[in-house]
Amino acid sequence: MVQGYARSIVDQLPDWQADGFPADETARLQELITPVAAGRSTLDLGPCPGR
Repeated sequence: MVQGYARSIVDQLPDWQADGFPADETARLQELITPVAAGRSTLDLGPCPGR
């Protein structure tokens, strides 16, 4: 499930950047999420602090 979510983020990054998402943040997010999307890494998702 997380891998699928990561793939959708990677797929949407170009559109987000075209809509004004900062290039440096795009690069950082891509660096973090691409290994997860490829199945080489994992990412634990949890609620935001204070929720």
